[in-house]
Amino acid sequence: MQGIVIQGPTTYYKEIVEAYKDFSNVVWSTWESEPSENLNYIKQYIPVVTSPKPSFPGYLNINLQTVSTIGGIEHLIDCGVTEILKVRGDIICNNLPHLLSLL
Repeated sequence: MQGIVIQGPTTYYKEIVEAYKDFSNVVWSTWESEPSENLNYIKQYIPVVTSPKPSFPGYLNINLQTVSTIGGIEHLIDCGVTEILKVRGDIICNNLPHLLSLL
């Protein structure tokens, strides 16, 4: 079973939700400090996992990316997902069905 982790800030939440809301096993993994308006909107369409930000973001924000990605992966594994595509919260993949078929 396939799933998608949308990782990162919720700046473009409406556009991202529109692009991914019709796919199964999608989760948005982000920070507890994201605006509640954004999180509440997303939760209407896509499950949300929030994590506290690490005290040290890491070089090139690698700790931020790792913590939020792992949170999303753990959620999908608990749902029985065995193949996971991780995308950023500021990128929309065109032709996502084709991309998923390549997994």
